[in-house]
Amino acid sequence: MVINYKTDNPAAAIRREHAAIIHPQLVEFQQTFRGSFFVAIYENEDLQRPTFAEISPFSKFHDVRVRCIVFPAYLHQPGENADFYCNHNHFSVPNNCCYKHPCNCPGLHTQLVEYSKILVICIQCSTAGNMVSTIACDTSLSSPHFKVFKFKKEYEAQQLTDYKNNRMRMHAPYKI
Repeated sequence: MVINYKTDNPAAAIRREHAAIIHPQLVEFQQTFRGSFFVAIYENEDLQRPTFAEISPFSKFHDVRVRCIVFPAYLHQPGENADFYCNHNHFSVPNNCCYKHPCNCPGLHTQLVEYSKILVICIQCSTAGNMVSTIACDTSLSSPHFKVFKFKKEYEAQQLTDYKNNRMRMHAPYKI
């Protein structure tokens, strides 16, 4: 008797295809978009909310990954758990980000992120035809030690929908 094992993994094939498409887009935006821009990434199955990272002029692109800074979620109250609310899109950007690798300073440092985990590039074309960031600083929540960012109201629904669809298609369903 011959057993033929099914080795197809449709989600892995979709992730490979997504990575092959998003990598050149990131390189192009890094070269053409003025300054840094943010991306929404999938961190792991237990984390329900999007995680954000910054692609800057200092980001290094590799075959499978990009070196960028990954930011923590902003918690409104100390001890609050934002991980299980999938629409939570506030994140903290500390003033002490460090782009040197390797470095032993106390700042927030770069990490390697796989292209297949970058689900949304937070840049859209405005009604005037300009490329704009879909992320804005929330000055009311910011402090002298960090700035709080979130999706702009006019882009929030679409960006979260894109994130959720890509997450479910390529990685893991929501547990809520």
